[in-house]
Amino acid sequence: MKHEYTASYGRVRLQPLSEQDSQQYRLIRNREENRSKFVFSGLITEEAQKLWYTRYLDTSGDCMFSVYDSENRFIGGNAIYNISPDDLTAEYGRLLIDKERCRSGGWGYEATAAALKAAFCELGLKKVYLQVYADNTAACKTYLKAGFRCINDTGAAGERRMTEMEITYDIFTSVYEKQCF
Repeated sequence: MKHEYTASYGRVRLQPLSEQDSQQYRLIRNREENRSKFVFSGLITEEAQKLWYTRYLDTSGDCMFSVYDSENRFIGGNAIYNISPDDLTAEYGRLLIDKERCRSGGWGYEATAAALKAAFCELGLKKVYLQVYADNTAACKTYLKAGFRCINDTGAAGERRMTEMEITYDIFTSVYEKQCF
C-alpha cells in the first residue's frame, strides 16, 4: 500500500518501503540463515520482487517499512499488514534486520517498537497480533520484550509449531509511556 507513515524508536527510523529498498530487503531475506524464518522460504528473484512490489503498492491494508539506522543506512524491514479498519486490528511481521550491518543487539526490538508506535499512534489501531515459529527464539524474545503476550501455540504432530502473540493499545501505552503524545 502506498503510504506516508514513519516512526522512530531508539536507533531506528522507519519509512515507507521503496522499490530500491525492496530489493535490498530481498537480498537479506534470501540468505540461508534468514529464509528458514519465513513461511515461504524459497529464494526470491529480482523479477519476482519487482512484481511483488507492484502488487504491494496496490494492496490496501499493508504498510511495509524500510528500517534505517541513525547513520541513514538501510538495515532491514518490517510491516503492519492485514489492517482491518472495522475492528482496528492488524498483523505485525516481515521483521528482518541485516546482521552483517548490525553486529550489536536490540535492533529488532527497536524496529518492532517503532512499528508499534506507527500502528497505535499513526494508524489508530487497538490491537496488533503476529504469528512466529516457536523455534525462532530470538524473534520470540524480541516480541515479548516489545510487549506482545503469547495467546496460543499451534501445530499438529509433525508440523513446525507457531506461537501466536498480541499487544493491545492499553498494553502498548503501559510499556511505552507517552509514546503517542
